Amino acid sequence: MSSASLAEKVIAPATEAPLSVPLRNIVLTLMLTVASLMTVGFLWREQGYEMLIVTMGWPHVILGFVFYLGRVVRGEANAREGFFMLALLTLAIWIIHYNFAITGLIYLYFLYHAFRDELTVYLQTRARHQAKIGVYAIVGVGPAILLMLLIPQQQNFRHDLRRSAFGDAQVARDGWTLISFKPVPNSRGRDFYFYLQAPHTAGVRAYTTRGSIVDERNDGDLLVNDRKWPQASDLVFQPHYPDSPASATPEETMIIPVLLTGGHRVGQTFRAEKNNLDGIWLPIDRLEPVTNPTNFVFHLASPPFCPINPQSPTLD
Repeated sequence: MSSASLAEKVIAPATEAPLSVPLRNIVLTLMLTVASLMTVGFLWREQGYEMLIVTMGWPHVILGFVFYLGRVVRGEANAREGFFMLALLTLAIWIIHYNFAITGLIYLYFLYHAFRDELTVYLQTRARHQAKIGVYAIVGVGPAILLMLLIPQQQNFRHDLRRSAFGDAQVARDGWTLISFKPVPNSRGRDFYFYLQAPHTAGVRAYTTRGSIVDERNDGDLLVNDRKWPQASDLVFQPHYPDSPASATPEETMIIPVLLTGGHRVGQTFRAEKNNLDGIWLPIDRLEPVTNPTNFVFHLASPPFCPINPQSPTLD
């Protein structure tokens, strides 16, 4: 036996790594992801999840550009075309997301990207980084990616701009309650969607707001759980700007009560008339006395990118 053939037997790796090696890597990455989500969720709740996504997302994008730039510098085949397409795709996503809420579509893209990367790492680890097996050659990968389109809900297709919380003490006893938030610059002419929710109030009939049975606003609709409500056309509300007081309440014969407590979302789409939108005037009325304090969570968001589901909910 020659020394060359002996060296080949010693140096050449096994054709396939044990199944435990790639599975171990996948389990470790999943455990780190779940632990990170649990930690930030425990410490900062919803804000923590958003911080984690941004913290993990931007380095991923930056490292992707650095990786492709390195390929361009080394003169690898098709590297310049790939770098150009990556930059063009990123720029297109920025421009579109600036004008439309495509949070759900971005979520799907990154979900697909993470799914594909995990499969690629599994295949490369199992083949000891020797074979070049295509991800889509695996049976069922294509349908699995298509099924991801069913994961997002309607609320995933909008972007939260402002969020605030308040309790019974901040609710005005008579008239309008002002829900304030940090001003939104350049808000004039832009479409928004605000909604109010009282968590953990299932079956509670403590507070109501008011809905108009006459369609007084042609720039939006009253929505309950993101769906048009058939019993009223619009919420009785007024956007607040730094120099605008609340307007008079419509005639009592033209409004009906809309239950705020119960755990559902009550909101309205509308178009801002001025810049620096910084609050919403909303009438909140006490319906029944309650012993436990009631807390509200207010969201100001961009309207969903996809159409509102036409199914009409009911409030009991």
